[in-house]
Amino acid sequence: MGFIFDDSEGFRYIFVVGGVLSVVYGIGTFFLPDSARWLVLRDLRQKGQVSDEARFALMKVRGAATTDEVAEEIADVRSSVAFSDSISSFSELLKSRNQFIVVLGCVIFQQITGQTSVLYHLDILVKSAVGDNNTQVTKALCLVYSVRFFGAMIVVSLVDRIGRKMLLLVGIGGMVVSTIALTISFHVYGDDSNLVTILFLVLYLAFYQVGYGPITWLLIAEIFPVSVRSRAVAISVFTNFSVEVLMLLTFKFIEQGIGRIGSFGLYCGLSLISWIFVCVRVPETKGKALEVVEKLFYPERYY
Repeated sequence: MGFIFDDSEGFRYIFVVGGVLSVVYGIGTFFLPDSARWLVLRDLRQKGQVSDEARFALMKVRGAATTDEVAEEIADVRSSVAFSDSISSFSELLKSRNQFIVVLGCVIFQQITGQTSVLYHLDILVKSAVGDNNTQVTKALCLVYSVRFFGAMIVVSLVDRIGRKMLLLVGIGGMVVSTIALTISFHVYGDDSNLVTILFLVLYLAFYQVGYGPITWLLIAEIFPVSVRSRAVAISVFTNFSVEVLMLLTFKFIEQGIGRIGSFGLYCGLSLISWIFVCVRVPETKGKALEVVEKLFYPERYY
């Protein structure tokens, strides 16, 4: 907005746009249909059997699913509901350590691989590259955030075709390559950024947007069993923002201690470790119902 209107006044329009979009979003929620899974859960808890409305909704969501496949999924939901209603959420929370290893690992790596530090200090790095010309700085920042926006749009169209785990591996792999390039760039050109450095920063943020940016939040929503999901998600989100604040507060100290070359070399090493972690510990949840994902961690519950 500062670029379109005026640098000194444009920030005010950001709040106007945000307010308008919030209103549109709020109105749109009234037209959202009930989810198929919620209808099944409601019927099972209130009536003990699934209504035709829930069956039709589930078949619509699953597309080419046969009647038998829908019936199997309903049976899985029934088992999940029966189990979650018969246990203490706290005791089940303690048993969900495998899910916590996966989710908290992704949450922590999402932050410590450098995205938070780069993003919050991007204006400093950009000014170092293009000077104090506000118009040039605004153009560069518009480019960066446009890449992030379109990256997110691409992921939305691919996530159910390529899969969560594959997108994570591609995104983290790109972050490793980008941080290697950034480390070399700072070594060759010094700590002052330049257009080559900005290009690699844009590439780094684009790959982050392919992998950790959206996929971590999907995993948080999909991994945990129904009985503990609310508590587990709360713990995961709290951990995410706690680590984010920690990285934000320590970025300057890390940079002063080991320099920008060392900082991005560190992010490169952490990104590589996180790539290995995803390979070994993160399951693929593409196209799987919540109960099917739960089977990956609790197979005995369904047999």
